Amino acid sequence: MHEDTVPEKKPYLLQADAEALLGLLQAIEMKVEMINRMAHLTPVRTYRSAVASGVAIETEFQILNTLLAEKAAQLAMTENQLFRIFCRWEGVDYDAANVVVTYPQRFELRDRRADLDFLVRAKEVTAKIGSPTLQREIDRQLARVVLERDDVLEVVEGELGGGG
Repeated sequence: MHEDTVPEKKPYLLQADAEALLGLLQAIEMKVEMINRMAHLTPVRTYRSAVASGVAIETEFQILNTLLAEKAAQLAMTENQLFRIFCRWEGVDYDAANVVVTYPQRFELRDRRADLDFLVRAKEVTAKIGSPTLQREIDRQLARVVLERDDVLEVVEGELGGGG
């Protein structure tokens, strides 16, 4: 830069105030935490510093599972309606087109293998206890872990509830 440059046009190093930056970063972190809480994602994102109980985490997972199942049902309904409109536009009978849109109804984040190992061990102990009610309940829990389809699960639970 020349020596005869007007002082108003000289570039100066501008630095932001450190406290203002810290306040901005804290505001961003607070907004992220609020979004996670509103979307029930706090148990999924494990970086939080506060320790939560197992029951609280399980409840958050159930709420998230319910919300995702509702969204999946809405998406399936919307997609079916879109296919109806598309079939009408193409001049095709919707029922004859045989369009099937399915989304999962459960979005559980559980360790099935660990649950299965636990329930198999519990079933072995239950055989020694000899309680038919406890045996049926463990069989129900095993069915919930093993079976994916809700309709089959309902049939199995009906069989277990009826005593066989």
